[in-house]
Amino acid sequence: MVEGLREDREAAALRRLFARYYSSRPVPPPPRFPRREFAFTLFGGQGMVRHLAFGSASELSSFLAERVPRNAYYSTAYYERPAAPEMGNKGWMGADLVFDLDADHMGRSGSWEELLMEVRRETVRLVHEFLLGELGIPKDSLRVVFSGGRGFHVHIHEREYLRLGPDERREIVLYVKGKELDPKRILRGRLPSPGETGWRGRLA
Repeated sequence: MVEGLREDREAAALRRLFARYYSSRPVPPPPRFPRREFAFTLFGGQGMVRHLAFGSASELSSFLAERVPRNAYYSTAYYERPAAPEMGNKGWMGADLVFDLDADHMGRSGSWEELLMEVRRETVRLVHEFLLGELGIPKDSLRVVFSGGRGFHVHIHEREYLRLGPDERREIVLYVKGKELDPKRILRGRLPSPGETGWRGRLA
């Protein structure tokens, strides 16, 4: 009983802080947000509110200020009708290319701070070495966000990547990870030098 009352007070205090935040400043929406589905969890254990869409940034800000959600989510996919209640009726148009870097997937031990710093280094390497460097993705088409746990999400909004299918996305991920590479093909001919781009330079 006492524990439940304490949790209720903490939730009420947290909701007041969120309400103050949402009312004092507009939350920047993600790129092309009118084509995304939004979902929210509310205070009070009311479950998840899904299949919402917003036509303007002010409409989104008003919703946040009035409903004061505990958590907010948006789809990485774009839809013709993002507010349609059935997924089959939304009309898929494409999706961001997303890389999820998490300490739990790295197979290493250490403190929370040590693992987070290691994931941070891997995220910087992914962005600068592969995405900006080799793939030539414009910097303003990238968004790096903290996952809220022990890692980072890297979102790519570049138009030419939005329509990629699962096989193409898998090929990009495998290349970045260095999986399923053919060393004989990479090292064919002259020996690689550290100044070369791609995996030849990395294997030099």
